This record gives sequence, structure tokens and C-alpha cells, in this order.
Amino acid sequence: MDTFTPGQMGSLLVLIAVAIWQGSASPTIHPNLDILRVKKGDSIQLLCLGKLPVEWIGIQNGSAMMVYDNGTLYVPKASCNQMGNYQCAYINKPEEGIRTIFVAVTDPESVWCGLHSVYPFVEKGRDALIPCLIADPRFTGNMTLLKDSSPVYSRVSFNPKEGIWIHNVDLSDKDSYECKAQVHGEWVISPRITLSVYDNHQPLIVTIGGLANHVRLQGEQFSISCRVQYYSYEYNGTWIYPLTANAIWNTTDLDTGLSQSYTTDYFLFISAVQLQDSGIYTCHVEAAQLHVNVSVTLQVLEKGYLRLSTLQNKIQETNLHLNLNLQVLIDAYPRPSTYRWIHVNRSGKSIIIGHMIFGQQRHNNTLRLNWMEEKDSGEYIFFADNGEANASIHFYVSVKTKPKVTVLINISNGLQCEVTGYPPPRIQWYKLHPHVDRCGQHGALVFNDSSPKIMSQIPFGSVSLKSVFKGKMEDSETVCCFAVNSAGNDSSFITFSVSEVTGKENKIFKLLYAVFGGTMGFLLLCIIILVYKYKQKPKYQVHWKIIEACEGNNYIFIDPTQLPYNEKWEFPRSNLQFGEEHL
Repeated sequence: MDTFTPGQMGSLLVLIAVAIWQGSASPTIHPNLDILRVKKGDSIQLLCLGKLPVEWIGIQNGSAMMVYDNGTLYVPKASCNQMGNYQCAYINKPEEGIRTIFVAVTDPESVWCGLHSVYPFVEKGRDALIPCLIADPRFTGNMTLLKDSSPVYSRVSFNPKEGIWIHNVDLSDKDSYECKAQVHGEWVISPRITLSVYDNHQPLIVTIGGLANHVRLQGEQFSISCRVQYYSYEYNGTWIYPLTANAIWNTTDLDTGLSQSYTTDYFLFISAVQLQDSGIYTCHVEAAQLHVNVSVTLQVLEKGYLRLSTLQNKIQETNLHLNLNLQVLIDAYPRPSTYRWIHVNRSGKSIIIGHMIFGQQRHNNTLRLNWMEEKDSGEYIFFADNGEANASIHFYVSVKTKPKVTVLINISNGLQCEVTGYPPPRIQWYKLHPHVDRCGQHGALVFNDSSPKIMSQIPFGSVSLKSVFKGKMEDSETVCCFAVNSAGNDSSFITFSVSEVTGKENKIFKLLYAVFGGTMGFLLLCIIILVYKYKQKPKYQVHWKIIEACEGNNYIFIDPTQLPYNEKWEFPRSNLQFGEEHL
């Protein structure tokens, strides 16, 4: 097809065009060419005529491109952006025919024109155009599409007036492409073109990272981000917050051209929050006819807080040699700076740190107790402090132990069963049939002790119980004491012999009588000796005392009441006084 240059068009263009279109039903474009080639910077003038009013499809009047009422389209200065197909049709009657002309703009500096600002954006399932166009008339060959420097042949076609088409695109087709062609005997590769593929069923996604409720102390910073994702870039977002809040916000686009959607982050920042900044902060986004709001709350406090709770029962019972986890939920701001577990048992106190997981205002601490033994029972106290407040929570842990049974013969013609274990075991007495060596259901229940005597009890530990059975027993009969709790069971047997028990009791009583008789005889002998000694002792004793010494002579006063007493020759001394006598 011949080429045409706008400068060759004379003043008779309109008259010639009128003569041509009078014999045609559809509009005509002049110059009457399939491809109009112009140099970059030259003007473009196209004329569309028909029997009815005509219009240039998709063309808007402006400074770069002008449309006149007589059907003339004029471009003062051609650029690579103006390269492409131009279509003319009757106004509101496209069914009567559309005429098309392709305008090729050649660039002296490059065989490729207008590829530096091309970003195809195509819906999944449609055809995508990679507009690799070469305006050089000497190029008549084919063109190859490259992806990662490798040729692409599947679902690809080439049109010299449009470029390379990728048919029925999928999300996996998102990538960067290049076009390769041979011009003047040399291979040339186009600039890289990025293809974006979107799914129009993707909803408008608006998310705010972090918690829904934020807490700050007065004077602290506060920042929050709202992320918007949509298959189209045609959306708008904003922050709505209390009028008293001194907040600033900005946006950051994260789209790379390869993602399935456009992404924008809306950042909001307050350098020093005040009490009046408390309230609801809403990220509001509009896209087409969609409206999405996502909100968070900000609470500004004068002083921090710390609260402890648990989802478990604070009273825990676990079997021996099993593992136990104690978990505490911590609602605090600021986060705890000091925290510890305190274990209190019979041996004293011990400190354990536990495993802490920090969050924003929600934290948790877990104490892992492995291979539990009786010594691990006791009280576990978790304490936390954040500098603004402190709190503690108590757990009470008991380790279950299997019962241990011991049976003794009671001197009161009965049997005594001593049992230790936790929880307090249930005690039952059974009589066993001959040749039966298992307790419980294999024997006959003779006594179910519902209230055994508690001998001792260790806090959070074993309980010692005593049960006495005084039932009637026959000679050579086997009796069993059976104890059971949630940790297990145990039993002990004894074969009862009447003669043996009677003999044992007689021996015991004889021994007691002998001991009692010996003790009484010894005490009587001691009394006799003491009485005899008392009789041998004089009733009065003489006390001599030197009370004065003069000129070598010692004068001694004698108290007659203390002289040896002779009832035969003396007066009663009880009536004797110095200077007189009382008869």
C-alpha cells in the first residue's frame, strides 16, 4: 500500500473526498491509506466524511489532538503516544460501517516508539496487547516475544499495526516482556514492558495491622497503618479520627506492576498522645461503588495497669510422673519488666522464671512442670510488675499417688489397715475364698469403711488413714484390705488363726502381769528401806557453836533442847524454858 505525507495534501482535498464518499455507504478517511507514516514532531491531518454526521471514536478534543465539526482530526505535533489506529463512524450508527487508518510515528533515535511508558493492565481471561511497533517501512518481518530472555510461542500472535497479543491471559502471565525483531539486517530488542494481570472478582481488601484496641500512656507516640488492596488503582482512602487529635498521615504505594492488585499503605502518626486523643480511628476507603471502613480504638491513660487471669482451674491435680503446664494471661501496659514463679512446699521456696510470650497489651507466661513427683506439689505463685502496677495469682498443685497398704493385728481382737496416698483412698475389707490371691471383686465385701480415721495429712500431698475391722472371723480365713483412688489401688492380705491370736493375746497379758507385779514388788521394797532408815536416825541432833573467846578461854553455849533425849530421866522438853519449869 502506498504511503502518504500530510504535507502533500492540497486545498482540493475536501472536493476530492466529497466526490469519493458520494458513491460509498460507509464513512471514508482521507488520505485513503491503511498506514499513514509520519515523523516524530510532524503534524497529522485526517478527514472523515460520509452521508451522515461522523465522529472519531474515542478521540477527545484537546491541545495535543483537535477534532473539528467537518470531520477533521488534526495533531499539531506527532509523538509516539499518537501512534495507533484511528477509527471514524457515523454518530450513534456504528453498524453502518467503521473506517480505520493506522498512524505510524517514526523515531529517528530508536526503531521502537513509545514503549518507555507502557504498562499493560489486563483482566484475567482476556487478551493482552504488548504494543511493540516499528514504524520503519523497511521492517516487513515477524516479531518474537521474549520472557526472561526466552521466546514465548504459546497463546501469542503478532499484528504489525498493533503489536504482539497474548491471548487468554492468566495470573501466571504477570511478568516483564521484551520484543525482538530484525531491522536493516540487525536484531533489535525493545525496552522491557511489564504486564499486570488482575482478577476482577478480587474484593476491596482493607486491613489494619496489630490489635483492634490500643493503649498508650500520656506523652507516648502512636502510629498505625492501614493497607488497601484492589485490582484497580481507582480507589481513595482517608483516616477519620477525633477532631481533638493532633494526627498526621501519609500514603505509600507498594505496587510493583507484577502483583495481582494495587496496594497502598496509609500511615497515621501522633508524636505525643494526650488524654483527648482517645477515641475511634477509622480507615475509610472508596472504590467504584464500594465503601469499606476498618476501625481501631485508642485509649490514653495517665497511669499503666497490670491484670492477671487464667483459663485453668487454680486447683490442679495431676498423676505421678506426668507433665503439667500452668498458664497465666497478662493484660498489662506497659509490658511486665519483672515476672517470676514462686514454688512453696514443705522444703521452702524456690524461684522459677517460666516461658513468657509478649504481645501488645496481651501477654502470657507458661510454667512447664515435667515428670511430676510428690516434691513438686505445693503452691505456685506467679508475680508480675511493670513499674506502674503489680499483681500475683496463686495455683495449688497436688500430685496423685497410688495407695500403699499395711495390715496389722490389733490387740482388741481385730485387724488394723494403714493406708497412705492421694487423693484419700477408699478402704474396703474383703474375705477371700480359698486359693484366691487377688483382692477386690474376687472376694466377698465384708466392710466398706466410709469414714476411716485420718492419722496425718501432708499439705497438697499424701494422707495417712487407719481402718479397723472387728468382724467375726473363722480359723484359717484370709482377709484382705483393699484401698483405691484415682491414681491406682493396692491391697494387703492376712490369714487369720484363732488359736494363734488367742495364744498371742495370753502371752501378752502374762507379760503385762509379770511386768506389773515386778514393778509393785520393787516399789514396796523401796518403801521398807526408807522407813527403816528413818527409824535409825536420831530425833535430835546436838549443835555446838563457839560464840565468844576471851583470854584464851572459849565459852560455849549449849541449847538443851538439842541434847540427846532420854524419856526416862528427863522432863518433857516441850515444857522446858530458861529460868523456869512447867510441869
